[in-house]
Amino acid sequence: MDDKRKHDFSDTIAQSDMINDYTKGWLNAVSEAMKEFDSETAEKITMRAAHVCEKNWHDHMSEHGYDLNSHDLPSFVKSLNEHVKEQGPEGYARMEDKDSVIVVFKPGKCVCPLVVSGYMKPSFNLCSCPNRVFEITLEKVTLKNVKSECISSFAAGDDSCTFRARVL
Repeated sequence: MDDKRKHDFSDTIAQSDMINDYTKGWLNAVSEAMKEFDSETAEKITMRAAHVCEKNWHDHMSEHGYDLNSHDLPSFVKSLNEHVKEQGPEGYARMEDKDSVIVVFKPGKCVCPLVVSGYMKPSFNLCSCPNRVFEITLEKVTLKNVKSECISSFAAGDDSCTFRARVL
């Protein structure tokens, strides 16, 4: 094959509107395959993606005057509740004890940007991504290691997305 050819399938896809359909199809296939994985394997897959999501979320919150780095855990919970009350979605955060937090959101649907945009279908395994985002966020707030778990999610058919985190 001639490596100097001017146009091939990959060029056609990459340089056209077809890339959106291609990406959607590819990510939906990954999403469907992830449903077959145990939660530990799914978490490994979404771990790196969570850092991208957390950065985008942190940037979005910063643009709206919300500084994650200016809080301790109780003030973070208070501030998060104020933000949710003003901006939505319905939900709350509360301290369970001095080292643990529970956050409940009730947006009425899965709010993963990849799901909302149609790039992926809802899957409980995708929830390991926002679960890790919650950990990363709280690690920035507390400057300590955090372990969190997804207790419920719209992707699993629940009426809320609920995360519990404990500072280690």
